[in-house]
Amino acid sequence: MSIKEEIQKHRENGNLTLFEPERRSFIVERHVFLGGEARSFVEWDGSIDDSFAAVSARTVAVLERFVNGSYVTIGMDPHDKLSRSQIARVDPTAQGILDFRITDPNPAVRIFGGFAVADLLILLTWAPRKNCNFPSEVARCRGEWDKLFPTHTPVVSEEIEHHVSKHFSIG
Repeated sequence: MSIKEEIQKHRENGNLTLFEPERRSFIVERHVFLGGEARSFVEWDGSIDDSFAAVSARTVAVLERFVNGSYVTIGMDPHDKLSRSQIARVDPTAQGILDFRITDPNPAVRIFGGFAVADLLILLTWAPRKNCNFPSEVARCRGEWDKLFPTHTPVVSEEIEHHVSKHFSIG
């Protein structure tokens, strides 16, 4: 079964939800699927500390811009990236996990996931940026990924085009 077929199966059984912006643009067709605690955070289901409510609302706006094809800056080197990078690969990069960086308002958070294919991002876990143990968060997110997709790894590549096809810059 292809990764796209598995994603559809997980949508049907409620494990993944397609993030749909209020207004769709077709400049670039990107898709974000939310699962697990990342879905709880973005959809704000009441299970998360209220101090993150404003950050959750901001996350929706950031994801809408990404899905609608706005230019995105991606940090390909986990240790040398621009502070304005919206998405960044996280060490160990061989796991294929990256973080979507929500830096404003405080407290900053990171939402972890991976690209199934170019322009198809699956977000599964999140953590506050302050005192974040990135290797542990990568392992935790990859564990969630492997539960959903035991026969498919996230995209692992040094080439940015394997992650996003258009409207990007390397940060």
